[in-house]
Amino acid sequence: MFFVGTVTDAENPGIARTPADYAKLSRYHFHIDEMFSGPETAEVDLISTRGGGDCSAHFKVGEQYMIHAYQAHNSSWSTSLCSGNRKASEAAVYLSELRARRRGEKFASLYGVVRRIQQPYSTVVQPGYEESMGGVRIRLTDEQRTLEAISDASGRYAFYDLPGGKYQVTAELPVGLELEQNILTNPLPPLTISDHACMEHNFNALPKTRITGRVLDPSGKPLDYASVKLYRAELYGKTERTFNWDESQKNNKPFEFVRVAPGDYILVFNEQDSQDPD
Repeated sequence: MFFVGTVTDAENPGIARTPADYAKLSRYHFHIDEMFSGPETAEVDLISTRGGGDCSAHFKVGEQYMIHAYQAHNSSWSTSLCSGNRKASEAAVYLSELRARRRGEKFASLYGVVRRIQQPYSTVVQPGYEESMGGVRIRLTDEQRTLEAISDASGRYAFYDLPGGKYQVTAELPVGLELEQNILTNPLPPLTISDHACMEHNFNALPKTRITGRVLDPSGKPLDYASVKLYRAELYGKTERTFNWDESQKNNKPFEFVRVAPGDYILVFNEQDSQDPD
């Protein structure tokens, strides 16, 4: 089942906090605003688990979402974090191309949004940093051609009638930004497009800034191993920071934080002040 719908009611929503909570399932009641595939129905209940790390899906009453659901063996409809669900407002580009294809109109071979983003660790999140980027020239290059598209004011770009193949991607970005993957440090891989594609792909621009250094012992010698955490200055000491950004130095290799958004930071070694000869 694939639809756009609004959550009108919820039972046991949210992440499980106690052992008893894990035995309960979340149930979300959706009013279906637009059906793309599945049974003709105006409403549906979706079931999800309540764990924090088991692909459980969580929705808010009153919000509209794009939903991919599957039917479990007991015939109830379920969904998960891994199903590709998102707020309808965040799927506007995807839905517009899908509707054009359904109407038999011209649709893009490759489309998406160019965004400036930051690393997703909770200890370094900077409100307001992430934004769509208009006026960015994107180039796709293979052995035979170079094709270009420019993102509009909302960050949206599109390539039409794109031949299938493997393309290297480059972009003209403001100084200090580069197209990269968040969390991963490998170079941006080539983009593989199939023939007659209708493919969504968002491009992420991350800062080039890096923080690197070493933890030294009292004699000035680098420790063989040390784990260092990074905090935005205003977030240090705050609770509920569950997704920490930490990097390690090992042997002769210094610690390094890559693609760090501009701002003031605190580096922390041995945050618990553990007294250990190692």
